[in-house]
Amino acid sequence: MKTYILIMLFFLKFSYPTNNSIQNDTLKKLSFEDIRLKLVDNIENKNSFKFYVDYYIKKAKRENNVEYLIKGYGFKVEEYPFNEAIKNADSMYSIITNKAPNLLFLYYFKLGNLYASNRKNKKALDSYLKAYKNCKGCEEKYYYAIKRQIGIIRSTLGQDKEAINILKETENYFKTKSVENYLFLQYNMAEIYNSLLDLETARYIIDEGIILSKREGSKLMYDRFITTKGVNLYYRKEYKETLELLLPILQDANFVKEDYSDFAFVSYYIGKSYQELNDKDLALKYFKKVDSIFTKHNDVYYWNIDTYKFLIDYYKEKKEIKKQLIYTERLIKVDSLLLKNNEYTFKKTNKEFDIPNLIFEKENLIKKLRKYDSLSKITNLISIIIISLLIYLFYRNKKNNKQKIELIKNDLEKFLLNQHKIFEYKNKNSTGDFINNYEKNNESQGKMSDLAKENILKNLDLFEKNKDYINKNCSLENLAKDFNTNKTYLSKIINEDKGYSFSSYINNLRIDYVIQLLKEDKKIRKYSIESIAEEVGYNNAKAFSKAFYERIQVKPSVFIKNME
Repeated sequence: MKTYILIMLFFLKFSYPTNNSIQNDTLKKLSFEDIRLKLVDNIENKNSFKFYVDYYIKKAKRENNVEYLIKGYGFKVEEYPFNEAIKNADSMYSIITNKAPNLLFLYYFKLGNLYASNRKNKKALDSYLKAYKNCKGCEEKYYYAIKRQIGIIRSTLGQDKEAINILKETENYFKTKSVENYLFLQYNMAEIYNSLLDLETARYIIDEGIILSKREGSKLMYDRFITTKGVNLYYRKEYKETLELLLPILQDANFVKEDYSDFAFVSYYIGKSYQELNDKDLALKYFKKVDSIFTKHNDVYYWNIDTYKFLIDYYKEKKEIKKQLIYTERLIKVDSLLLKNNEYTFKKTNKEFDIPNLIFEKENLIKKLRKYDSLSKITNLISIIIISLLIYLFYRNKKNNKQKIELIKNDLEKFLLNQHKIFEYKNKNSTGDFINNYEKNNESQGKMSDLAKENILKNLDLFEKNKDYINKNCSLENLAKDFNTNKTYLSKIINEDKGYSFSSYINNLRIDYVIQLLKEDKKIRKYSIESIAEEVGYNNAKAFSKAFYERIQVKPSVFIKNME
């Protein structure tokens, strides 16, 4: 989270007097300091910055002023894109070695700043150490600025104890010379103490920094100290309090909006806090923000490792192999970049994974994914076949329903006769077995007399003519009592003569009756299914719908719709 551009901006302001005012707008009359001030004002405007820095160098060459010529190239080194900045650093080095070897420290200092702002931290440290070595007899402002940068970069490389000792040596100097630089130094020291888990010392510095930044009206440093306090609370396991501080920072703080690494840093600690609170879905949301920064900028930090470990485990638990593979590949890439760019940071990270095993896991995921894709293709093919079959059956059923209903409309008697034959064919074996078993079991009791049988059949004819079957209390037991016979004889006669069991016999009478009603009476068609069911003796719509479908293989709602 070390914002090198901001550090350099502070140093740029601090390195030169700022009490001169521009007397004329005419370019030729501008002093070097006037131009420097314009450079500071136009640091965000590339075209204007280039215009003024080129004029600064031109003026220095014209006046043969080596000191300002070197400073002009120094501006380009710090503010130009890396490849252009390196070329200008070479020009700066050539001038210094030929005309001002005593300023060699300044070349290495600017070069260190360039490497640091481009995350080449090992090269940055090497350059700062050379600057320090060549800084004997230089001005105090450079001596302490170089020393501070060595401390900050050592912290970035994981050498926190060495870093804190170096930064403490510069503390008194910056405290007396520049509040802005002192605040930023304290902020860096608080970060390092957090990293060392010296949380009490960190909290003391943070609280002082918050008070001082509020007093100085520095919103930027106030927000940074609040962020560091949030991290301090995280390490104290006060996760809810961490979220109370960091969530508003992520949303409102300008330094987070302007620097993607700060955005990722704050998002990471929010994600970690939700993870510790066991809210994995919210943790996922913020870890994905960290991932988005890495994929966009390819800039790697220590927090990327924890981020991808969480994402891998999350999707492993969800059994989402594709996403698990994506984040495994990114973790391998992060590891490679840490090793390449930041040797010490790579060693500093608390790695709970082994790269060969991670690569092996990646290969296994690829194999699983291929197998999954093959199965998915087969499954898709089967699904297409099933869906096609269902569509075919649907339209065939719809066609059959239409044919049935047309037959009912035109010749109900013929339709019911066909249904009876179908039913008789289906139930021939089961009915025959029932009758044979009945006769075997009742041989000793004698056979039913022809007269008794004739009486039962006459009663059944009257029963049908009077439509007594629509009575809700219609049951085999009640009907046997009405006919002065027993249930066994009555059931036998119905099976032999009608070809149905008693329940099928009653259901068919009711459904045939209701079909006739629906065909002839438009009013009945307006009734609800529940009302129609009750009209023909059913206690509920479900039993009626089941019996209706069994009789004609069409649902009552479909039948009514087609009749209409």
